[in-house]
Amino acid sequence: MKTLSSVLTVSAMCGMLMSAPLVHSATAGAEAGTHTQLSSDGLIRLHDSVLKQAWIKPGVDLGAYTKIMLLPVGLTFKDVPHHSRDTYPITDQQKQTLVDVVPEALGAELAKLTSYELTNAPGGNVLTASSGVLDIVSYVPPEPIGRGAHFLRTLGEATLVIELRVSMTGEVVARAIERRAVSPAFVHRSNAVSNRADVRNAASRWAADLRRQLEEFSRL
Repeated sequence: MKTLSSVLTVSAMCGMLMSAPLVHSATAGAEAGTHTQLSSDGLIRLHDSVLKQAWIKPGVDLGAYTKIMLLPVGLTFKDVPHHSRDTYPITDQQKQTLVDVVPEALGAELAKLTSYELTNAPGGNVLTASSGVLDIVSYVPPEPIGRGAHFLRTLGEATLVIELRVSMTGEVVARAIERRAVSPAFVHRSNAVSNRADVRNAASRWAADLRRQLEEFSRL
């Protein structure tokens, strides 16, 4: 099993790949307004996509690519001030839960792609897919001592992202991004076991949406 430090090192590399062109450009595209609907690197905003914010390179035919190479899943955690009222620092145990659950769920779901054949090598008909769950924050306070309890409607938030590049050139051809909350199906007492189950369920839903987003891109 990979250790927490080794997985986060891989994630940091993925984060460096995505952070500047992906998160910044996505935010810039969102802030550009309804007039331009253009990201800072020239992608056109799509509407009614699986994820709330999605872009594609003008004139590109993603259906012409038949294979996709999945890069390691990125995970990043947002620094939280200790005096914050609503958010709490993520413990090593909580990070390990996310490291164990999220990449596994995303990998399993993306392996179900039908519009692309998975490959481990770049090529003229190959796209690379960078996916990640970034800027994760926790709303889960430390477990109280004694008989106290916390009942939470939302466990935290994270930004779900996916980006497609031409494998031979690194050119960005599509991306999608959405900020989401991790919410249990019903309000219950917060504890490590139930919270882990809620995270696993959320990761499975998000993974399915990432797959659906890739399938949608392939039809454009």
